[in-house]
Amino acid sequence: MIDVILAGLLIRALLGPAAAAMPPAGETPRQVHPSDEARARRKSEVEAFVAKANKLIQGNNYDIKSTAHYKVKTDDPRFDVEAGAQMLESFRAFFDATWAGRAELLPCEEPSLIYLFYSRSSYRQLLPEEERTIELGHVGYYRPFFDAVAIHTDTIGPADLPDLIVHEAAHQLVQVRLYGPDAPCSLWAAEGLATYFGNTLRDTSGRFLAGSIGGKSVTLLKDAPRSGKRMGWEDATRFRRALGRDEAPTVDEILRNVDPNEFYGSSAREWYTGAWLLIHYLLHADSGVHAPSLVRYLKRDAAGDGGADVLYQEIGMSRDQLDTAFRLYVGKLKAK
Repeated sequence: MIDVILAGLLIRALLGPAAAAMPPAGETPRQVHPSDEARARRKSEVEAFVAKANKLIQGNNYDIKSTAHYKVKTDDPRFDVEAGAQMLESFRAFFDATWAGRAELLPCEEPSLIYLFYSRSSYRQLLPEEERTIELGHVGYYRPFFDAVAIHTDTIGPADLPDLIVHEAAHQLVQVRLYGPDAPCSLWAAEGLATYFGNTLRDTSGRFLAGSIGGKSVTLLKDAPRSGKRMGWEDATRFRRALGRDEAPTVDEILRNVDPNEFYGSSAREWYTGAWLLIHYLLHADSGVHAPSLVRYLKRDAAGDGGADVLYQEIGMSRDQLDTAFRLYVGKLKAK
């Protein structure tokens, strides 16, 4: 189990890129359509980033596994790229199945780039210069502008690494397949969706089980324990107890928190947990009746028309009604 203080810092690190994409508090994001010149500049910057990442990761222990949807690259001699790539492919299938018949997913033809660094020095060189001085720094991120995931494999515990990889891969799929490369995403939705998928149980056969919370039943590092920690349940239990003491964020507070500094601050774990439990509620409460409302919200959010009032409108509930239903749902959640 990650120490509570360290977890808060890691949570902020995991999702830093999403924070950078958010507008200042009080401002509403709008989708931007870049000019030809801007697209050319972006293409050049992306190519430079990928070239740098490829050079940094190709050390003595370089290994790569390419699949239909992923290119997994690592310099970690302990990492099983075959198992990692298989896990990502099974997650991609689960992600698509989650939205089948609910949302029209955007095409994603190019394989997603996953860089798994054992060398912290190499990993940090890929960070923006202003972020390299952070002591703990990032342990992993999805960088939307470059459409690439980079993770340091030796910071977070071996049993938690599969959850982290799925979490970051979920950020990539949410951005590219649900929203669109340049579309804005509400802070709570970006973090809630990524954490929901990161906390979803994957059984020993390799299947992700919708609505079930747990580890990934896979070993990605040689001689490491199999993923199966119950951090998701521990966080849910902690949040439920905080709700009972009126010390947890309300649904309205979660929806209206657009300040990355607050979201990723000292109470990051509470915001983080509240957001993914809200996604869990919207997808699974009342036999999934609210899932279409979530999909409609996400579509409006991608068009720059998100926010708390929009979700209330789509779900057909007032602030107090949704908060009460959410509390009851979280209170009855049980391990599956």
